[in-house]
Amino acid sequence: AINQKSGKALYTALQRNWVQMELQLSRLKPLKAVVIPKSKFRNQVWATVNYSTFQNTITVVILLNILFMASESYGQSDDYTLVSIYINWGFIVIYLAEILLKFVAYLHYFFVDPWNVFDFVVVP
Repeated sequence: AINQKSGKALYTALQRNWVQMELQLSRLKPLKAVVIPKSKFRNQVWATVNYSTFQNTITVVILLNILFMASESYGQSDDYTLVSIYINWGFIVIYLAEILLKFVAYLHYFFVDPWNVFDFVVVP
């Protein structure tokens, strides 16, 4: 696979891959910088939603929700069904609170992050 026109005639396969990756990286656009709010209230909310403990807590809630949904089965008791309805509503409230807090913190920058857009589309 010698291609003398492109100047890649003497590149090894690893070097060609590196050049291709560099070209792809050069086409990427940087993410927009998120502006830290100047308002004291919004700044506190911004600090909260960006705090690793908050993010880890939401991750644990998501995992618990997945485990709980996986525990539901056909023919389960009416009591378990009723409890699962209330617990699912609890998860929805937590997810909506997360979206609301992030929206307060980021305002229109909320829609810059693809994960926020995903949450906004999936949760409601």
